[in-house]
Amino acid sequence: MIQIYCFKKDPTEVTVAVNKGRGMHIPGAVLFRCEISNPHARLVDMQILRPRVFDSLRNGHNVYIHCVSGITRAPMAAAVLCAMLMGITLEEAKHIISQSRNVSFHSGKDLNGAWIPRLLRESNNS
Repeated sequence: MIQIYCFKKDPTEVTVAVNKGRGMHIPGAVLFRCEISNPHARLVDMQILRPRVFDSLRNGHNVYIHCVSGITRAPMAAAVLCAMLMGITLEEAKHIISQSRNVSFHSGKDLNGAWIPRLLRESNNS
C-alpha cells in the first residue's frame, strides 16, 4: 500500500481537527509526499510518484491519497494520477471522482497549470 499525503508537513505533525489528535502513518504503507499546493514541488513529486503508484496498482495494492480535509488537494492529485493511469482527460477524471466524493475542484483552481498537461504528455509517451 502507498500513502500519499498532499501537504508539506508529515501527517503526524498535522492536527486533524480541534482536539481530535494528529494524523498518522498507515501501518505498513510506503509513505510519499505530494506537496500539490507548492508550484515548485508538485511536478517533481508527481513525476516521482507516477511509476510507483502505477506499479503498486498493477500488483493489486491500494493507494491512499489524502490531505487534511479531503476536499481539494487530494482529489486533484487523485484526478491527475487517474488521468495518467487511465489515459483519459483531467476533466473526465475529475468527473469520476466527483461522482463518488464531495470534492471542490473549483476551490483548487490555483492547483491548475502547465504542470498537468506536461505530466499527461509524459505519461502518454512512456
